[in-house]
Amino acid sequence: MRAWVIASLCVLGLVGRAGLAGAQPAPTAERAPPAASAPPAATAPPAVGIDEAPDEPPEDRYDVPPPAPRRAAADAMMVRSTLTLLLVIVIGGYLFRQTGGGRGVAGGVGGAWGSYYLIWMVVPVLIAIVTAHPAVLAVVVLGVAARPWLPDPIQWLRHARRTRALEAQVRVNPANAVARRELAAIWIDKRRPARALPHLAAARAREPDDLELQLLEGQAQALAGRHAEAATSFAAIGERSPKFRYGAPWMARADALAAVGQWAEADAALARFQAVNSSSVEGHVKRARARARQGDAAGARRERAAGRALYGELPRFQRRHQRWWYARALIGW
Repeated sequence: MRAWVIASLCVLGLVGRAGLAGAQPAPTAERAPPAASAPPAATAPPAVGIDEAPDEPPEDRYDVPPPAPRRAAADAMMVRSTLTLLLVIVIGGYLFRQTGGGRGVAGGVGGAWGSYYLIWMVVPVLIAIVTAHPAVLAVVVLGVAARPWLPDPIQWLRHARRTRALEAQVRVNPANAVARRELAAIWIDKRRPARALPHLAAARAREPDDLELQLLEGQAQALAGRHAEAATSFAAIGERSPKFRYGAPWMARADALAAVGQWAEADAALARFQAVNSSSVEGHVKRARARARQGDAAGARRERAAGRALYGELPRFQRRHQRWWYARALIGW
């Protein structure tokens, strides 16, 4: 998915550069000087009267380039404005998906990318189009390649003051499980699982039966790449409380198993999820993918068809949150 977004943004930036280059006025061919010929015969200079001045030498028209027409500048501005508007529409829809339009039911694991894309991908592409410098697109590649290390400036600024206050509370009272839980949730939102896991371990030591803490721990483990541990954590929640958050732990377990290629186990987890939550198009789309990876093409088609049929039966307020998954059910992705 991220590779598709990078390719689309780079293509848009290069198209903008090509459009701007095409809008520049073509250099006018300089008129060749007259061919060399034999010097004219010497003639006597014309008589110049007392009140008459000699003719001024003619202006040299070959060294002064013609001024750029205003039409070319207007065309260049129109190309930039059109491409920028199209890019804003496309990326705006994608950011809507990332910030809530298509967020998974588990929440937090894959839905905190919106502002990061805005800073490290959308803004550089807009700058590349407006300034006609495709080299700025290198920032997009850097933003995706260094995702685990680069901070999200908006998320960082949003939580900076609250993070300092919570850390002060933890220093004063290390047994404050509530402060540790909130602090861990902030670090997960910032996609910094290594900072969240110690707080979750300390909080769970005091409240081992807290399902919210266990869910946060599973999310942090998944973000850290510890998918097997995350799958175990999510399964423990689902076994203890199958209807917790409308089956969110089973969906999260399926995502963790799919990340390591255990498609049969992911399919089983999605079946458990659908037994609890029967109004999720996302569940059908992900199960269709799991079936396809197992070689069950007919089962994948049935799941996608079921997802499309389910979307038509949902009320309007639920459709708004599942349009992305309905589109994926339509195109079979």
